[in-house]
Amino acid sequence: MRCAPAPLARAESVFQDDDGGPCVYPTRRRPVFLQRQTLMRIGRGRRVRWGARAAILRVGTLAISIAGGSIMLGRYGGLSWLVLTVLIYIEWSFMNAWMLVVQAMNK
Repeated sequence: MRCAPAPLARAESVFQDDDGGPCVYPTRRRPVFLQRQTLMRIGRGRRVRWGARAAILRVGTLAISIAGGSIMLGRYGGLSWLVLTVLIYIEWSFMNAWMLVVQAMNK
């Protein structure tokens, strides 16, 4: 039984199986499924760029967890991991703001 996006699906990503019934995915697996689905829809030339962008965000999120654990242990750098996170997300916000400005200028 395959699940496919329902016609005129809303932002919640409503899916239907072959019989027309709703597909139920566990909530913990849904983001991974949606990211894999997005990756398959992107052209082959842009997949590496999209994957790298997603991986950079994962590193920023992972650094927060590492910082918390290292502060609790009192080893491995502690707050230095938060510097990495701040730098990653500031760079990310600058890129998004620049893309917004460029898109506004094109329209």
